[in-house]
Amino acid sequence: MVKSRMDLSFALDSETAHAILNSALDAHVLMDQAGMIVGWNPQSERIFGWTAEEVLGRRLSEVIIPPAYREAHERGIQIFRETRKGTVLGNRIEIEGWHREQRPFPIELTVVRVTKKDGYLFSAFVRDITARKLADRLLNEAKDRAEQAARDRAGILAGVDVFFIYVNAQGVVTEWTAMAELTFGLTRNVVLDRRLRELPILWDWEALASMMRSPGERKKVRLSQQDGPERLIDLTVTPVVQGQGTCFIFMGKDITEQVKRDHELAQSQKLESIGQLAAGIAHEINTPTQFVGDNTMFLNDSFIDLLRVLRQYQVLLAAVQTNSCTAALIETCVAANEKADLDYLIAEIPQAILQSLDGISRVGEIVQAMKEFAHPGTNEKTEVNLNNAIMSTLTVASNEWKYVAEMQTHLDPLLPSVPCLIGEFNQVVLNIIVNAAHAITDVVKNSGAKGTITVSTGRVGDSAEIRISDTGSGIPESIRSKIFDPFFTTKDVGKGTGQGLAIARSVVVDKHAGSITVESEPGQGTTFVIRLPLAIPSRVASDQEAA
Repeated sequence: MVKSRMDLSFALDSETAHAILNSALDAHVLMDQAGMIVGWNPQSERIFGWTAEEVLGRRLSEVIIPPAYREAHERGIQIFRETRKGTVLGNRIEIEGWHREQRPFPIELTVVRVTKKDGYLFSAFVRDITARKLADRLLNEAKDRAEQAARDRAGILAGVDVFFIYVNAQGVVTEWTAMAELTFGLTRNVVLDRRLRELPILWDWEALASMMRSPGERKKVRLSQQDGPERLIDLTVTPVVQGQGTCFIFMGKDITEQVKRDHELAQSQKLESIGQLAAGIAHEINTPTQFVGDNTMFLNDSFIDLLRVLRQYQVLLAAVQTNSCTAALIETCVAANEKADLDYLIAEIPQAILQSLDGISRVGEIVQAMKEFAHPGTNEKTEVNLNNAIMSTLTVASNEWKYVAEMQTHLDPLLPSVPCLIGEFNQVVLNIIVNAAHAITDVVKNSGAKGTITVSTGRVGDSAEIRISDTGSGIPESIRSKIFDPFFTTKDVGKGTGQGLAIARSVVVDKHAGSITVESEPGQGTTFVIRLPLAIPSRVASDQEAA
């Protein structure tokens, strides 16, 4: 007999199956015929916030189903018991789950029926798709804006979306395309037969003259508008040698919206990284807030005890002032002291206050690091303290490395500020740190041992150098030349897209005119060496003003 998709059986023994499900990247929840939870893997705890001890034996509907859908869930179980039919079984669906913190969040769910000798179970695989939904929304919004801009231009644009301007050896404009009209707001009949330098175009004429002296270089040139925001033109100048002299073809396009979309995409990628780190950050914050809460409860109880003693002493003081103090009254005060255990409170209350202040300070550090890491920054390079940026990123990513590695930092306090796109630099450091943690995990596995990640900074000539080392397994020489290639990865499916180091290289080399190299020895570990110029090179200064 051929079994249906919803009627699955497994040849694996229970111990093997249990080990597989516990190592799964998705949450796995087992529910019996009565709707009770009988299986709960570690990923379920991470996604829903409940430990296995807290949920096993409870109704599934009261744990992970949002209140609005619980009645429908219970009715679905009853219908299946009666008819053996269900609309959810065997299908991959997107619905809302319910977190322990009493909040809904988007999940992807697949449910199958698992047959047993004495009946059946419902097996559900669940994936938290919060980060994916956020990234999808941001990308869709960017796409909608781009499509709307394209629709708005469709009625007036013709031909290619690149403008061409032809200037003869005398500097006179002899060709001016429709896209040039649109870009500069000057019609063809106004500009033809006029010298290019005499046209009322509010752009960087010095940069233009430099490009004509050294043609072939591609630059981003700012274009001002009298009645609108500044725009950015991607421009190339090509010389054409003719009998009468050298003519020039100016080719370019308005990339203002493209730069804006690229910036939004980079920010959405950062938000996706933050989403992936969110659980660890929540844990980092929950730990100090827990003992702050415990200490606050202790201080509250202690204050009540102290208040009783103080009130008794007020009575005693009043009696002394009126010369009516009695031995019984003194004994009452002594008894109040002993009941409140005043010596213990005097010793412990300052400690509780100091611990609470330390916990609050730790939460503040984490929040500040998160703000600095997630800050969208600007489109222009600013002078950045790389040491502070690195420490913020290490704090944000601490849950990725602290269980498998000790972190050592050797940050040069005399390192000067570096012109940098801070948000993108943070992303580079994050990608390398996460890779280092994964490399060490592959070595220590579940042994409880820890490796070491070392981050150091210093000045080397006219560059700032950042070295990030790990004690992982190293990178084989056969693939070392490929690690910066887009989509190249040696990680298991689901653990990496192969984009992290490709993005890092693009940021360091293309956007900062720096360098990123790798030093690695199999079995010994890996060191990534990043060098950023302490001053913006003249070759890329104009390109990087708004990129």
